[in-house]
Amino acid sequence: MSEKTTVLSEAETEFTAFKRALAGLGEPQMREVWLGTWSARGVVAHISGWHRELGPALGRMQRGERPIPEGVSHDNVDAWNARFADAGQDRPQDRGPQQPASLSGAPAPDRGVAEA
Repeated sequence: MSEKTTVLSEAETEFTAFKRALAGLGEPQMREVWLGTWSARGVVAHISGWHRELGPALGRMQRGERPIPEGVSHDNVDAWNARFADAGQDRPQDRGPQQPASLSGAPAPDRGVAEA
């Protein structure tokens, strides 16, 4: 097995375990703040946000393009993290984390997002 295949397999295994663990939580547990100022809901929103941002970047890289579109910057990581966590606070629990297209085998959509 190639290193890339191993990494993808491990990522898939961990993502499946993560979703299983989330499935056992109720809404009060999802909203309980326990990681600094973050709840499980905020952590899930954070992870899903980066999946949405970085999946398309990988697709652009595959096409030989610049990973991040002109005018977009991920330099202020804290601002992006907060933005993703805040956006997910009202997401219905049953949606859960969004798997990146690169793990599912589907092509990543190309989404440009304005700088945070």
